[in-house]
Amino acid sequence: MSKKHETHSDKKYHVPDHTSHAEKVAKNFFTWLGSHRKLILLVFLGIVVISAAVITLRVIQTTKKNKIVTAFYQANRDFAEKIQKRLFDENALGTTMKALRNITEMSSSVEESLMARYSLGLLHYNIAREQNKTNHYFQARNYWLEVAKHKSFAFAPQSLLAIGSAYEELNKPNFYTRAIEFYDTVIRQYPTTIFEFRALYKKGLAYIKLNKKDLALATLKKIPRYIAGEETAKRENFYYTLAQYYVIMLESQGS
Repeated sequence: MSKKHETHSDKKYHVPDHTSHAEKVAKNFFTWLGSHRKLILLVFLGIVVISAAVITLRVIQTTKKNKIVTAFYQANRDFAEKIQKRLFDENALGTTMKALRNITEMSSSVEESLMARYSLGLLHYNIAREQNKTNHYFQARNYWLEVAKHKSFAFAPQSLLAIGSAYEELNKPNFYTRAIEFYDTVIRQYPTTIFEFRALYKKGLAYIKLNKKDLALATLKKIPRYIAGEETAKRENFYYTLAQYYVIMLESQGS
């Protein structure tokens, strides 16, 4: 056998690979799966545990909210009855206030718990007025402050206005000034709303009590006629009408 023939016979030939790209990818994937079984199992178990935790949390939250709603519904009926009958004796309100306080302890953000705080503020405010117990004004303020923290909540602006009213009831110059601070908060946070107009009106009257006529005039003149549905406009323009009365009165006195 010649050398040339030996070289030719020893030559290695390349066999074409007819495996498709998809088949190669699948083969590599299954090979990877086989070598990472423990890791995959751990990841799967982790997903199961997290999913179960999320579902459990949602069930707990839903159950808690339903419990708060039910409790508030029952307490609110009693609250409405006391308000209607104007029963503002601290002893007579004991059960109602306890039920509302229990609701506030269940949550700090659920709407019904915020409403319970607002309602407690009203009860303390009325106890203070009816029984001349000024410490209840401060208790009312504390409940309303908690409500006001949730700016988007429907009763947040009312709470700020109510705090101003509570301070004004104390009938001292420093408290009138504190009331104005809360009215300014309403004006800043809820511009071009009925709450701004109410705050302007109350702020103007507070300035009158402080004998600051120029500031009272400037404030009251900012209240516009309210444009809305007939009933709403009629109610809100009551503040506009009163404001105009005070403006005429102050101007006639020579501010």
